[in-house]
Amino acid sequence: MVLAAGVQASKALQQKIIDYVGFLKRMRKLGANAINLQLSPIMHFYPINYITLNRKKIGRYVLENIRKHNDRTYKTEEITRLLEFCDLRDRSIVLLFASTGMRIGAILTHSLIHSPPV
Repeated sequence: MVLAAGVQASKALQQKIIDYVGFLKRMRKLGANAINLQLSPIMHFYPINYITLNRKKIGRYVLENIRKHNDRTYKTEEITRLLEFCDLRDRSIVLLFASTGMRIGAILTHSLIHSPPV
């Protein structure tokens, strides 16, 4: 009888966590990574305290991680076309971005001492 009460409490707790995931998706409009970040301490707390949760069932309610942007690398033809309109300074910046994958914001902190000699 005590075991049955523990299972019922575990299922009720599991349902509350699923409801919380629904709240995070609908009301707070969080993505999968943010929801997993919110769930992580919960999912670690209960097993430490000997409360069993069905992680697989709870995980099914979290959305798949959907990318918001379709990032892609530039094709060689696109870079060549871009280089036709660049002066020497812009040309070196475009080639640096294309060859290293550096982000635009990183160019502000980049200086010649960070680059190895050629």
